[in-house]
Amino acid sequence: MRARVQSLLFVLIVLCSAHPLVAQRIGAAWEFNQDGDAEGWQAHRSIAELTVANGKLCAVTNSYNPTLAGPEISLDAADFGFIDLRIKAPGSSSVKIYWINDLNESGSIAVALQGDSLFHDYEIPVLTRQSWRGRIVTLSKLLLNAPPPSSFCIDYLRIVAIGTRFNIKTIPLRTVLKQNDRIPVIAVVQNSGDRSSDSYHIELKLPDPVELVEGVRIQSRSGLAVQAFDTLRWVLRSTVTGEFDIQTLVFSDTTDSTTAGFKASFVDCFWSQDRFILSAWGPPEQNEAEYTEYRDAYFNTIAYTAPSVSAVDFVGNHNMICFLNVSHVIRGDIRAPEDKVPSEITDADLSGLDPIVDSFRDYPHIIGYHITDEPNAKAFANLGKVVDYLRQRNPLRVAYINLFPTYAQSTQLGVPGYDPQSRYDEHVRLFMEIVKPELLSYDHYNFFINNRDGYDYFMNLEIIRKYALLYDVPFCNIIQAIGSLAEEGQVWRTLHEGELRWLAHSSLAYGAKSLIYFSWGSGPFGFMNCPEREQVYSAVRQVNSEIMAFAPILMELESTRVYHLNGVPAGTRSLPTDAWIRSATPAIDLLLGMFRDSSGNDYVMMMNKDYSEVKSARIQIDPGIEKLSLFDLETAEWQPVSIVPDGELVSFEAEFLPGGANLYQIGRFSAVVAENGLENPENFTLFANYPNPFNPQTTISFSLSRTAQVKLAVYNPLGQEIAVLTHGRRPAGEHRIVWNAADVPSGVYLYRLQCGDRARIGKMLLMK
Repeated sequence: MRARVQSLLFVLIVLCSAHPLVAQRIGAAWEFNQDGDAEGWQAHRSIAELTVANGKLCAVTNSYNPTLAGPEISLDAADFGFIDLRIKAPGSSSVKIYWINDLNESGSIAVALQGDSLFHDYEIPVLTRQSWRGRIVTLSKLLLNAPPPSSFCIDYLRIVAIGTRFNIKTIPLRTVLKQNDRIPVIAVVQNSGDRSSDSYHIELKLPDPVELVEGVRIQSRSGLAVQAFDTLRWVLRSTVTGEFDIQTLVFSDTTDSTTAGFKASFVDCFWSQDRFILSAWGPPEQNEAEYTEYRDAYFNTIAYTAPSVSAVDFVGNHNMICFLNVSHVIRGDIRAPEDKVPSEITDADLSGLDPIVDSFRDYPHIIGYHITDEPNAKAFANLGKVVDYLRQRNPLRVAYINLFPTYAQSTQLGVPGYDPQSRYDEHVRLFMEIVKPELLSYDHYNFFINNRDGYDYFMNLEIIRKYALLYDVPFCNIIQAIGSLAEEGQVWRTLHEGELRWLAHSSLAYGAKSLIYFSWGSGPFGFMNCPEREQVYSAVRQVNSEIMAFAPILMELESTRVYHLNGVPAGTRSLPTDAWIRSATPAIDLLLGMFRDSSGNDYVMMMNKDYSEVKSARIQIDPGIEKLSLFDLETAEWQPVSIVPDGELVSFEAEFLPGGANLYQIGRFSAVVAENGLENPENFTLFANYPNPFNPQTTISFSLSRTAQVKLAVYNPLGQEIAVLTHGRRPAGEHRIVWNAADVPSGVYLYRLQCGDRARIGKMLLMK
């Protein structure tokens, strides 16, 4: 009997292990249960042989992109939103299915394939395509991306309706769960079906030792549209170490419940970066001359060292630190460079690490293990096992893995998609979620020959910074410093000092806590072997001296925001109009990296994005800034900056080296002016709020010596106004205003009283 079903049937199908049993409605199906019957499918291109036997349609290919032509059908697209495909396609990276509707409109959808010798189930959401509409009259083609010679077999292909279906994933936004730390946890709920849901409920289930610090255990949510996501967030903490099960449950009145969770291993022993890491790929040769030259250029870390006692001792004797190179002893595929799913790494594969871990356990100048460079996402599961294994064997050392840049191809990243930004974002997201690194590293080379610059350097920084902050890990940028050896096919140019400074200071402004140059050594990519060796070395040494002058301060700061003033590259954010920095005259292009220290003090690193010329400008800022200090790179001391009135604002003069940054400390967190202060006491006085810290209400008081026009407003640390407490004419005397901060997050806030052309500012701390 032909297995193709044109009538609408209800069947029960197990989609895959991640999904519960769900009732599907079938619009059309091809099961290939009758030998010799291809049920309307035909060889179209690059197929040498097509057979149907034992419930499978199988083909042998003889060229690239083998294609089947599909049969005619008739079904309403609105009623059926998925194609279920079970296929085995060794060597194939993707399959693409095409269709035509009754308006003669064509559409298609592609899905990545496992590419091994096993059958896999794929659920393809055609409802996400705008072209899946009207009445579908044919599946016109099925095309595989496979090199010849190859083969593939299809077990079945079905067009189905699923209805409402909840998927849920629960993720801790930390790679190491530290005892007594606040651990953000999110649950991502998706309606992966093709019908919108009614309201539903989420329940967080915690074992007794784990406490809920922020959030509500049971929440009711409104309906979820087709393919839409809902994200819930909690903050957990454990005062004890140990492994505990964290579970989330999603359920509604019309669907079965779905659960997801993770094992939370709370630990009290972990790696912590205690110094800025400045290194170079392709480290110096192990001799006195090269190490002295390397050290004189202010480098403090060897990127990878052979796991030998003599090599490690040589590093320690020169007062440096290093990563042990263990990539060669890990059996199994930890890179997946061919964009194919590798075999699962085993405990036996990992055991090769044991002698190295044990032999070098007590060497203080080893900070971690160098694992691999630029892995494909298909290797992340194996890398996660390596990182976890090393963390269990020696938690005080970090596993180092470096990622591709944004301009890597889809097959290099192991993530499908045509948009470089979104596929790279997904690549990094998967890396953090699966591998769980304690240090996030990537490379990006921006300067090409013929004076051509890249276009997505800052986009790359934005994505890396986002995930470093989200998971609370430091990040490293491998920056370019390579010579141009034309005979070696070099495409990057030799950099001058301004370009090197531009790379280094932009990384610092984005919050990098490590920098590695590519490359040092004597090979074709090493600047020590390029014709401009002395020029490049001198420039690197100068820029490194600036990095290491900034480093002690930046290591104590947290990156809060990054903005671009005037020129705004793709994928970045422009400076808000209500920020405390307002303009630069002349309108030079500036990068503004905002930071905060543990006491709530604010800093900004302003960088000149012109790497060829010194730039000077008058920087206009909010008049609430009471003082400003500049970090002097030569003296390593803070110097006061003169602030002068400038219309309704105030301003200061700034000068920037080519590609250089100035680091400023912002003095708007000074104490509130006392009522008997000497500055304009006859007009008004702003008192300290009480209580402080507070939750969620505090009272702010001020006094006026006469009736005046006043404005009392609250600002976040970026200088953005978030609440106006009073605005208008107020009589002489003392006034008290209560601010209820129930709707804003914990943190430091400013309150500013404007009276005529004068202002006073206070600081308060909300602790929920």
